[in-house]
Amino acid sequence: MKKIEIVKKEQEFSNIISNAQRRANKYYSIFFAKNLFNYSRFGVTISTKFGNAVTRNQYKRRIKKIIDESKFMFEKGFDYIIIIKKACIGLSYLDLKNSFIAAYQEEKK
Repeated sequence: MKKIEIVKKEQEFSNIISNAQRRANKYYSIFFAKNLFNYSRFGVTISTKFGNAVTRNQYKRRIKKIIDESKFMFEKGFDYIIIIKKACIGLSYLDLKNSFIAAYQEEKK
Protein backbone atom coordinates (compact mmCIF):
# COMPACT_ATOMS: atom_id res chain seq x y z
CA MET A 1 0.00 0.00 0.00
CA LYS A 2 1.17 3.51 -0.73
CA LYS A 3 1.63 5.87 2.20
CA ILE A 4 -1.18 8.08 0.98
CA GLU A 5 -3.59 5.11 1.20
CA ILE A 6 -2.98 4.43 4.91
CA VAL A 7 -4.96 5.77 7.86
CA LYS A 8 -2.46 6.26 10.68
CA LYS A 9 -3.73 8.85 13.12
CA GLU A 10 -5.64 7.68 16.17
CA GLN A 11 -8.17 10.48 15.78
CA GLU A 12 -8.95 9.40 12.20
CA PHE A 13 -9.42 5.81 13.36
CA SER A 14 -11.82 6.97 16.07
CA ASN A 15 -13.80 9.19 13.70
CA ILE A 16 -14.15 6.48 11.09
CA ILE A 17 -15.17 3.81 13.60
CA SER A 18 -17.70 6.03 15.35
CA ASN A 19 -19.33 7.32 12.13
CA ALA A 20 -19.05 4.28 9.89
CA GLN A 21 -21.10 1.30 8.90
CA ARG A 22 -19.84 -2.03 10.19
CA ARG A 23 -19.77 -5.55 8.87
CA ALA A 24 -18.15 -8.43 10.68
CA ASN A 25 -17.55 -12.13 10.56
CA LYS A 26 -15.70 -14.56 12.80
CA TYR A 27 -12.27 -13.23 11.77
CA TYR A 28 -12.66 -9.52 10.96
CA SER A 29 -14.64 -6.38 11.66
CA ILE A 30 -14.67 -3.97 8.73
CA PHE A 31 -15.73 -0.37 9.22
CA PHE A 32 -16.23 1.80 6.15
CA ALA A 33 -17.10 5.46 5.72
CA LYS A 34 -17.13 7.90 2.84
CA ASN A 35 -14.09 10.17 2.60
CA LEU A 36 -13.37 13.39 0.70
CA PHE A 37 -10.73 11.89 -1.59
CA ASN A 38 -10.98 10.13 -4.94
CA TYR A 39 -9.07 7.12 -3.57
CA SER A 40 -9.62 4.69 -0.74
CA ARG A 41 -7.64 4.62 2.49
CA PHE A 42 -7.09 1.63 4.73
CA GLY A 43 -6.24 1.13 8.37
CA VAL A 44 -5.42 -2.20 9.97
CA THR A 45 -5.51 -2.73 13.69
CA ILE A 46 -5.09 -5.66 16.01
CA SER A 47 -5.44 -6.09 19.77
CA THR A 48 -2.43 -6.63 22.01
CA LYS A 49 -4.26 -9.70 23.35
CA PHE A 50 -3.62 -11.33 19.97
CA GLY A 51 0.01 -12.11 20.73
CA ASN A 52 3.41 -10.53 20.89
CA ALA A 53 4.52 -7.73 18.56
CA VAL A 54 6.10 -10.12 16.06
CA THR A 55 2.86 -12.06 15.66
CA ARG A 56 0.70 -8.94 15.42
CA ASN A 57 2.94 -7.38 12.78
CA GLN A 58 3.01 -10.62 10.80
CA TYR A 59 -0.79 -10.67 10.56
CA LYS A 60 -0.96 -6.96 9.74
CA ARG A 61 1.53 -7.47 6.89
CA ARG A 62 -0.54 -10.36 5.56
CA ILE A 63 -3.73 -8.31 5.59
CA LYS A 64 -2.00 -5.40 3.86
CA LYS A 65 -0.79 -7.78 1.15
CA ILE A 66 -4.31 -9.15 0.74
CA ILE A 67 -5.61 -5.58 0.38
CA ASP A 68 -2.99 -4.83 -2.28
CA GLU A 69 -3.86 -7.98 -4.22
CA SER A 70 -7.61 -7.31 -4.14
CA LYS A 71 -7.62 -3.51 -4.35
CA PHE A 72 -9.82 -3.62 -7.45
CA MET A 73 -12.73 -4.86 -5.29
CA PHE A 74 -12.87 -1.77 -3.07
CA GLU A 75 -14.93 1.26 -4.00
CA LYS A 76 -12.96 4.48 -4.38
CA GLY A 77 -13.66 7.32 -2.01
CA PHE A 78 -14.05 5.26 1.18
CA ASP A 79 -12.01 4.80 4.33
CA TYR A 80 -11.78 1.22 5.56
CA ILE A 81 -10.71 0.13 9.03
CA ILE A 82 -10.03 -3.58 9.40
CA ILE A 83 -9.89 -5.02 12.90
CA ILE A 84 -8.34 -8.47 13.04
CA LYS A 85 -9.91 -10.79 15.59
CA LYS A 86 -8.16 -13.42 17.68
CA ALA A 87 -9.85 -16.25 15.74
CA CYS A 88 -7.36 -15.61 12.89
CA ILE A 89 -4.51 -17.19 14.82
CA GLY A 90 -3.30 -20.28 13.03
CA LEU A 91 -5.09 -19.67 9.73
CA SER A 92 -3.12 -20.12 6.55
CA TYR A 93 -2.64 -17.20 4.18
CA LEU A 94 -5.22 -18.59 1.75
CA ASP A 95 -7.80 -18.97 4.52
CA LEU A 96 -7.09 -15.41 5.71
CA LYS A 97 -7.59 -14.14 2.17
CA ASN A 98 -10.80 -16.08 1.56
CA SER A 99 -12.36 -15.03 4.86
CA PHE A 100 -11.39 -11.38 4.26
CA ILE A 101 -12.95 -11.41 0.80
CA ALA A 102 -16.08 -13.06 2.22
CA ALA A 103 -16.33 -10.38 4.92
CA TYR A 104 -15.96 -7.65 2.31
CA GLN A 105 -18.53 -9.24 -0.01
CA GLU A 106 -20.97 -9.21 2.90
CA GLU A 107 -20.14 -5.54 3.36
CA LYS A 108 -21.13 -4.75 -0.23
CA LYS A 109 -24.65 -6.24 0.08
